Amino acid sequence: MRCDRIVLKQLNNLKSSEVPSNTSERNATICLEIKSLEPAYNNAVQFEVKILQQISSIQGRRFFRCLDPDGNPVEIYQAEMDF
Repeated sequence: MRCDRIVLKQLNNLKSSEVPSNTSERNATICLEIKSLEPAYNNAVQFEVKILQQISSIQGRRFFRCLDPDGNPVEIYQAEMDF
């Protein structure tokens, strides 16, 4: 999945001993700030990423939430515009 210049990709070559077993570490939310939210959301939908929350706005901040390939929550939000 592409988000501006960041590509999220599942790593299939990790040994099980290298994957953190602590659930609090695995449940941390990854937050990514991008310039344009709609293309990232459409890309996630196209690649059948599990969407946890569709594009929403809270206190003027636009974002959506999904899961990465390893099941970690990811919040992708739009950078605030400077006026």
